[in-house]
Amino acid sequence: MSDPTDSESEVRYSFLTTNYNKDDVLERSLRGMLDGLPAAGELIVVDGGSTDGSVESLRALEARDDRLRVVVAPSNLGEGRQIAFERARGEICVQHLDTDREYAPALRDLLEVFEELENEHPDLVLCTLDSLYISRPKPIREAGGWPPLGRVEERVFVERLCRSGATLRILPVSLSRELPTADAASAQARARKWRLTARDLLRVGFPLRAVLQYNHRRFSVSKALLADLLCLLAAYDARRARSVAPEPGAPRGPEVIESWQEILRHHPSFVPDGKHAILSPTDISVSFPEEAWVDLDSEPATPSRDGG
Repeated sequence: MSDPTDSESEVRYSFLTTNYNKDDVLERSLRGMLDGLPAAGELIVVDGGSTDGSVESLRALEARDDRLRVVVAPSNLGEGRQIAFERARGEICVQHLDTDREYAPALRDLLEVFEELENEHPDLVLCTLDSLYISRPKPIREAGGWPPLGRVEERVFVERLCRSGATLRILPVSLSRELPTADAASAQARARKWRLTARDLLRVGFPLRAVLQYNHRRFSVSKALLADLLCLLAAYDARRARSVAPEPGAPRGPEVIESWQEILRHHPSFVPDGKHAILSPTDISVSFPEEAWVDLDSEPATPSRDGG
């Protein structure tokens, strides 16, 4: 394994991920990440306290590949992502990798795209439709890093990036697919995750009424009523947990969007207007090379292309 005293200059790329009870798909997921990781790179996995054998599997994989670094630290999702970022030694970080997804080797191609674009934008944060974030460490530090949230941590992370003035650019590709896991297969596990999601939406400033309305737009009547009960329990959880102050000027309209990428996936012609989404038109850099990028119009009244 790598000597922990190695200098940061010997690691150019840091791939960062978290894990909790994903042992049944862990090796398959990490293998895809490692296949896309250049030789001058490291893969940091922060395990938040798994109880399904994940830690033992991670240690075995770490012993076989000296690019893999395992950190075991009781943490929620946002805390784990921040721990991984703070441990990173690379000059370029790829964040928000997930151990319940399988990644294509084309991950390394993202690094080439990033390095070409950053010649124009030294504060560039390049993101994909499957929620990968590629950047230098500096704009992440200046934005404040990841919030200590167990769910919806990405939403607040993007708010921080936008309000810090970082150049956020969207590469409209997805280089991963979801792996079915035992952790997410049961109704009990799905209910627990929605309760955590609702709790953290409330913690960052969304009114309970907005979350309940979202349930009835998203689910059938029977599932919505169950989700309503979970939201009431989440409201109790949120009162006991520490609130997370919203970013200055961040919109808090009536629409609940779990991740801002959902807007682009389902409505390619939609330009965030600051009311229904987390971003306003001025938050996104829109001058993309025509052959490689989706061209998002900067004027809300005249979307650039039809949806579909």
